[in-house]
Amino acid sequence: MLEKVVESDPLNLRSRSALGNHLTIAGAYDRAIHEFRRVLDIDDNAWFTHAALVRSYLLKGMLPEALRCPGAAYRLVPWHAIVIGQVAALLVRTRDRHGGEALVREFIDSPSSRSISVGMLFYHVMCEETDAAAGWFERAITMAGAGWNHEAATNHRMIARVGLVLQQPERILC
Repeated sequence: MLEKVVESDPLNLRSRSALGNHLTIAGAYDRAIHEFRRVLDIDDNAWFTHAALVRSYLLKGMLPEALRCPGAAYRLVPWHAIVIGQVAALLVRTRDRHGGEALVREFIDSPSSRSISVGMLFYHVMCEETDAAAGWFERAITMAGAGWNHEAATNHRMIARVGLVLQQPERILC
């Protein structure tokens, strides 16, 4: 269905990016990467696609490629929780633990930080720290129950699926 939406409006960045996200969750990494690259060919400033591409590359075991993506997203939206979590995690995974942890501390301590649980969830999932990620996910659930908007709660469900895929790539989640 989503493929038909993309076919009907091939320049719609959000639809094509959504297709890439669904393909990633389904384990079709090559196809997902292809869709994400097409989005970036249309508009290299689509920060959400740079952020999504990181997950596909990591799941496919392409760490060097994954390292290039969050930098572009960070230049475009240095305040975004998911992007901060990704950049910090990739710093840690490339042996710059000090830099990654400093970015996390700055993010958590910032009075303007939003969606800390989302950023920390991505950080811990990408660092393969399952227990810590589960703790941040629990906080997100609590926030959702306390009147958080539906979009944020939906985002956390998607993140949880990505987390499961990162921990058990042989599983296909829909």
